[in-house]
Amino acid sequence: MRFHRVVLLCVMLLAGFAARKGFAAPADDGAGAFAAADAQILGEIRDHSEAMPNLEYLSDNIGPRLTGSPQLKQANDWTADQIIRGRVARRRRASWRQQNMH
Repeated sequence: MRFHRVVLLCVMLLAGFAARKGFAAPADDGAGAFAAADAQILGEIRDHSEAMPNLEYLSDNIGPRLTGSPQLKQANDWTADQIIRGRVARRRRASWRQQNMH
């Protein structure tokens, strides 16, 4: 029991020393460059994102997509068409098979 207390005390002292000396503080070098890059990425997402229209189409037009349902096939086909329009060079539709768990 005494050994555990000594180890805990040492760990607490080391953590306090590290925090006081600034070892746990992030470096300020290049923070402005990262902030500018973050702003540019967030601007692209805000101005050019297609996530919401895609989600609305899948949710409102196709609806629930249970395994093996016609809606799942329709959603897979729609997604593949979207990928082809986006000029993704290679695509492969993975097949699925229900496994018996007995």
